[in-house]
Amino acid sequence: MAIDMTWKINGTAIPTPGIDTKYTEEDAQLTAYRDENGLLHKNTVAWGKRKVECVWPILTNDEINLLRKLTKNSEYVTLTYYNTQDGTSGTISQCYTGDLTYKLHTYALNNEPMWLEVGLNFIER
Repeated sequence: MAIDMTWKINGTAIPTPGIDTKYTEEDAQLTAYRDENGLLHKNTVAWGKRKVECVWPILTNDEINLLRKLTKNSEYVTLTYYNTQDGTSGTISQCYTGDLTYKLHTYALNNEPMWLEVGLNFIER
């Protein structure tokens, strides 16, 4: 069976992020503290929440606007991704996105804007 390597938001294909994509499984604690003996006490409320940190080395105006359109008009999105670390594709059915970060670069030959080091995080609900 072939693995789909296409990245999608709500079923719409997006540019494939660069090789700097970072995958994290985070545990969420409601409270955590150390007592007077130095022992850690915590109240974990969720284990293994997935976080995918994407970085695109360069995007066109149309590509960055597509990311905006797909992520900034709803509270939660569905992310279909390819995990290069273990060679599998996966889906996070409900995730929210962090801030969209980028640098503006003007392409000298045709004076069109290009966007460098575009970053966007997807965090499981």
